[in-house]
Formats: sequence, structure tokens, C-alpha cells
Amino acid sequence: MNVLVATAGDHSWSRALRAEVEAVARLDRIGEHTLVADPGEAEVILFVDPHQHPSDWRQRALRRHPLVQEFPEKVFVYDERDLPRDSLPGVYVSMPRGSFDPHRHRAFAYYRLANDVGGVPEDPPDLLFSFQGRRVGPVRPAVLALSHPRAVVEDTSRYDFFGPQSPLLDDARRRYREVMGRSKFVLCPRGSGTGSFRLFEALACGRVPVVVSDDWVAPEGIAWETCSLRVPERDVRTIPGRLEALEPQWPELSTAAASVYREWFAGDVWFHRAVEHCRELRERGALGLRRQWLDRQMWRAGARHWKHTLATRRRSG
Repeated sequence: MNVLVATAGDHSWSRALRAEVEAVARLDRIGEHTLVADPGEAEVILFVDPHQHPSDWRQRALRRHPLVQEFPEKVFVYDERDLPRDSLPGVYVSMPRGSFDPHRHRAFAYYRLANDVGGVPEDPPDLLFSFQGRRVGPVRPAVLALSHPRAVVEDTSRYDFFGPQSPLLDDARRRYREVMGRSKFVLCPRGSGTGSFRLFEALACGRVPVVVSDDWVAPEGIAWETCSLRVPERDVRTIPGRLEALEPQWPELSTAAASVYREWFAGDVWFHRAVEHCRELRERGALGLRRQWLDRQMWRAGARHWKHTLATRRRSG
């Protein structure tokens, strides 16, 4: 298929994001889909920047975009927001189960990893499990309370891994890679959203993710039971015992985890898989904008936006 990567905004960060996704597309080793610049020639127009416009809580830039208005039958979205909204059909990283519509949505992965885990130690892991993450969301306080003689559980709330680079942050990233490399199982509890970079980072380095996110929708087509473990949020305290019992199966799980990442989510297959999801949605008739007055998430986004705006004004005043 011919694919046009598009952005709703023309800011520098939107242009940079489009360039990043196009760079990932050029890595594609399968070669069934081609980047094009002409929207008339494209069979899929993929918008990739909804998370870059937090103040546009009505998503007017996207909904009113000329390409969306002119080509409703072939516009889709890649949305990696923690709190996504369904304006267009497409691939979503954290669309919660209660809002997930299989006629319009496909669960998928981030187009890149937040942390480069390519250099994890190759020595056999000495830790049963680990978790390094911020204390956000409803589940992580319970996860951070876990302990085990062969575990590392660390609250990294003092670090902003998405902020400017610094020597302190570089050290924290090295520590993150080191601990993940030493871990057989990596706990992946939900944070603000249902999805987690950590889940895909664990797969990428052959570590077994333990998903603790009841509302996370797993990407289809994968035998997740062969490469991961899913634990209900209410059962966090049982995790150490479950992993001790599962530890003899770790070599097989680890091999399967690395294989799943290479075949489904790695940089040289991500573009192909994302476009295939859009192709399937298009063939099933998932077309065009969703009626905005039906969008409960929009009103919630508006409430969050104005709450944040008022709080900022109070602090500055």
C-alpha cells in the first residue's frame, strides 16, 4: 500500500515526529508498503501527532485538517497517548478495554522505545524480577511495596526520563538497562495509561514482561501466554510466589519474548505491522471521524485541560 505520514500541526515538534516515523518506515525489511508524498496517490494517510497537542482538547486541528475532510475513507491515526481519544480509526497503544472498539481500533506498540535496551548484559540474569518506575496510577504503590531477596524494586519518581538530557539522567538510564538485563521477569504495571514502554523494552531484550493492567488490550495475533505473564491488579501481592513457580520455564519464555519483539514490534517491522492494521480496518469499513458529541473522552480531556490551566494561573498569580 502507498502510505502518507501526516501531522495535524505544523510545529517543529510535529515535523520532527513525522520525520522520525518516516525514518522507521524506511527501515522496513518486509517491503510491502511504500511512503508517498501525494495524498491522492496514498491508500492510507496516517496521522502520527495527536499526543503533541495537549491544549487542543477538542482535537480541532486534526478534525478540521484538509486531508481528513477530503479523504475520510483513508485517514487513520497512530495514538500513543496515555489517555487516548477516538477521533479517527487507527492503532492505539493505550486505548482502555472499556473504550476499545474492534471495528475502529487496533492495539499496537510505540514506534520507538523510550530507553535503548540494546546493551543489556548478556550474562544469565541473577534477579528473579525487577521494577523501576514512577509512583503514578492506581497500581504502582502496591508494586513498589513488593520485596524479594532476588528482586530490585525502585521508585524513580525523581527522574523525568522524557525531560532534557543530563548526566544524572544518563546514570539513571544506565541503571535501568543494567537492572533490566539482570532480571528474568520485568514487572509492567499500568501508569497513567494502560500501556507501558517497559513491556516492549522487556520483550526487546528477551526479558519476560509481567503485565499488571486490567484494562490493557493486548495486540492481536500473538500467543502472549508463551512470552509473558498477566496478573490481575488485585493480585499484586501474589507476584513473587507466582514468579518463583514460573522460574523453571523462564528460558523458553525468554526466547519467545525476543522472537515476538523481532517479528511484531522491532523498528524494521513496526511500519509494516501498523499499516497492515490500518489496511484491515479500512477493509472492514472503519472510516472517518467519530461524531464528537459522542466522545466522552473529549469532555474529560477538556475538564483536565481547564483544571491544569486554572492551577497554573493560581501558581503564577
